[in-house]
Amino acid sequence: MFIPGGNTIDGTLPAGAYRLYVVTDGAPVRATIKLSGLAGGSRTITPRTPARASVVEAKPTVAEPGSAPLVYAAGSTRGVPAGGGMNITVVWKDHPAKPAPSATGICRYVGVAPPAPGAAPPAYHWPCQGGGPDVTGGLAAEPAPTPAGPGRYVSLFHTSFLLPPNDYGFGGFSDTPGPVTSAHVHQLWLDF
Repeated sequence: MFIPGGNTIDGTLPAGAYRLYVVTDGAPVRATIKLSGLAGGSRTITPRTPARASVVEAKPTVAEPGSAPLVYAAGSTRGVPAGGGMNITVVWKDHPAKPAPSATGICRYVGVAPPAPGAAPPAYHWPCQGGGPDVTGGLAAEPAPTPAGPGRYVSLFHTSFLLPPNDYGFGGFSDTPGPVTSAHVHQLWLDF
């Protein structure tokens, strides 16, 4: 379990072999992992197999002005190779005042090939219409916004999926009744 405000994960991992993936911007990384209850010292690990990762700030498919009630959706598509992969999608907004509850969620398209250059992406907004043979989505209760300074609130919704090989489209949406300073969908695609 991630502990907000800290740099630690607290929980119990069952015994077993694990793969460690580190996603960086290409710069060298130094990490310390402490596992309580295990005797030992330190070990230097060198990468054996590179994993393809893409960080995407998805282009909006719907974006009404933030000075009015906001309707916002964005997403991206990607083919996941034979080894499988993972998608993490985060929808976040910056508000000038504490907003009323919002409708937020994701649309997932399975079997959707990445669009050709210049083609319109699937509409990543509820009720998740269009796309391929398996189109699913969901509405979620958006968590309460977090104060981020005087006159500033941030709200976010996130989800992650482990994916077998296929073509996918993932996107997030948010409909907010009050003004929004900015809205974003950020995604991480990782191939195993």
